[in-house]
Amino acid sequence: YPQLNWSSLYRANSSLSFQGKAAYISYEDTNDDQQFNVATIGNYTFSDHLKIDFGGHYTSLDSDNYAEIIDLLGAEYHEDIDPFSNTYNDLDGNLKKITANPFNYFYNIRVGVGNAFAQLGIRYPKWDAFFGTNYTSTYYQRDGKFRNGRFLNTSFGKGEKVEFSNFGTKAGFTFKFSGRHWVMLNGAYLKKPPVYQNVFVNPRENNQMVNNIQSEKITTTDINYFIRLPNLTGRVTGYYTRFQNITDTVSYTHLTLPTTPY
Repeated sequence: YPQLNWSSLYRANSSLSFQGKAAYISYEDTNDDQQFNVATIGNYTFSDHLKIDFGGHYTSLDSDNYAEIIDLLGAEYHEDIDPFSNTYNDLDGNLKKITANPFNYFYNIRVGVGNAFAQLGIRYPKWDAFFGTNYTSTYYQRDGKFRNGRFLNTSFGKGEKVEFSNFGTKAGFTFKFSGRHWVMLNGAYLKKPPVYQNVFVNPRENNQMVNNIQSEKITTTDINYFIRLPNLTGRVTGYYTRFQNITDTVSYTHLTLPTTPY
């Protein structure tokens, strides 16, 4: 990082007025993930014109999220206090953090996703079609590892498990006027859970969830015309997609928080 004056950072951290406390540190946000996946898929052919595909999968995620001190830049320790509110980030731990220590925030997220689907396909010389459906069950749960001074009762330990159950359907139809001209129509209605970062108001600090959180809804359709001639190959597409119940969270600093550390 040539744009940084490293010497001045080390000098600041070595100042007698700080008595070993770091004015500057190098750190990184860490995600330590353990993931398990299992999946199966199968199909059955009823006849030359009718076939069904089916399957399912399950995924679990256990994710530790924390800030980790990489280098104290010549200091002896980092004082783990939030600079905006002057409150402790880890009330039950050591105030003085050293290299390789988690600091600032530390939480675990557990995620489980189970999915099952089936799709029926019909095929004839002039046309073909499909119809599919799926079911998905998802849960999220936060487990705080730090009790911080800003959220005494909601920062530490396991929060409420939030669950989503969703169905989705899709269908498509293709008609062939000839080997050179055909049209295709597709449509879907899907529901999916928001990502966990948008389920919790501030997962780094507490277990609070967004009020009245709902699954996202997606409605989409498209129509396509294909042409294949000796000197011309092309496709014309029109589509419509609508998104509903989309959740997005925004973080900011609230300057009216308590200013006395506890």
